[in-house]
Amino acid sequence: KMKIQKFIGALVIFFFLVNSSLIKNESLTFDEPVHIKAGNLFNRGQFWFDPMETPLIRSTVVTIANHLNVDHRFVILSLNTSLFTILGLLFPPSVQIFLYFLVLTDPGLVSFSHLFVTDVLSSLFAFLFYLNIRKKNPNIINCLVFFALASASKVATLAFIIPATFIFWRHLGWRKILAIFTTTFLFVWWTYGFSSLIIFERYPIFVPFGGYLRTIKENILFSLRGQPIFFLDKVYLHSPWYKTFLILLFKIPLPILLISLFSFKQARYYKKDLILWTLYLVVQSSKSLNFGSRHLLLFNIIFILIAAFSLSKIKSKVLAISLVSLQLILFLNIYPYTLSFANFYLPNREKYLSDSDYDWGGGLLYLSSFIKEAKISVFQLAYSGNIDPLLTLGKYHRISDNNPVASLSVQDVSPNMPTFISVTCFHACGYQDHPLFASRPYTLVAGSFMYFQ
Repeated sequence: KMKIQKFIGALVIFFFLVNSSLIKNESLTFDEPVHIKAGNLFNRGQFWFDPMETPLIRSTVVTIANHLNVDHRFVILSLNTSLFTILGLLFPPSVQIFLYFLVLTDPGLVSFSHLFVTDVLSSLFAFLFYLNIRKKNPNIINCLVFFALASASKVATLAFIIPATFIFWRHLGWRKILAIFTTTFLFVWWTYGFSSLIIFERYPIFVPFGGYLRTIKENILFSLRGQPIFFLDKVYLHSPWYKTFLILLFKIPLPILLISLFSFKQARYYKKDLILWTLYLVVQSSKSLNFGSRHLLLFNIIFILIAAFSLSKIKSKVLAISLVSLQLILFLNIYPYTLSFANFYLPNREKYLSDSDYDWGGGLLYLSSFIKEAKISVFQLAYSGNIDPLLTLGKYHRISDNNPVASLSVQDVSPNMPTFISVTCFHACGYQDHPLFASRPYTLVAGSFMYFQ
């Protein structure tokens, strides 16, 4: 038993170390500077900046990072690692081993656990609430804590935790549920400093709890109107309904999918769970703003948990070792470019990237400032995204990229010209294998660009 516990501890430590190595080798994604700025403003009581996200995670991470003088991503990684550890402790050691191993080798969870985004932490809060409320006699304190934390971390979790509450309501009863809702209301309002804020700009009335209500409103409007999304070599103005299903099929590693699907014969014993997850999948698929992998991490977690239970009970050691080995091979094959993972049976992997795999264009603004300050007049650029760099940077030498809207023609790479390659393009366009750039030193500039001088 002691050996098992030591091995489990080693897996948790290794998860932290693997993500730490990625922090040192990757630039910030475009979302992260926004989170940092918002966190600083929230701590000063200014809640007007970027109302798409709630204050809790942003202000907590920024406060700890500033106090300890460490990178914000080390803080979010430490919080995520702690919650994954808590999740594992809910299950027997035989399940923990496989659970931690699959978390460690899941490219999706690894990719977003070390980025300063709110998705992993909020998904874990929501999932821990689900695990508690589905019990026959759930602990009300645990349910209250995780419901409140999930609600205050990201309003998108409401699409999961509220249906879960009503589907399993008999396990708690209406009085306890009402107590959870009331306490959560007060906790969320506390994260906004008990302030009164404007919900609708057209009607500038300061409303108590208005900050959270405005965030809900902004998320609903954003999800209804959608935005351009690059997927399957096309730019969609509204995400196709089948994109969610394809992302799960493409981005969740094949061994986890196979083990989980083989376990679905047991689904008839878990009808309420099946209803909840089906409803959540339908909601995620029906929105015009149908993002990608990091907004579907709840599915990664449930598939991993099902797979861990299945592996712990599997009778054939050869089959178990084969599946675990395949999972490890897939991870090592893509490491350290975990963000651009897609299952090996897919040709032209870059076609299947979505969500944070792409810089949505904001990084070009920072790059433009850097180029002006460095007084660089001639340069070549490889940029992945759905914005034409010509609009922001002016004329440049375009080299092979993955940009469907770029207007300039692609030219051959010049070995003597200053070169900028967006991090995503470096991963997805083959530059990590290019003889000119594979082992050449570079500087990370403008948040999300590799600069080869």
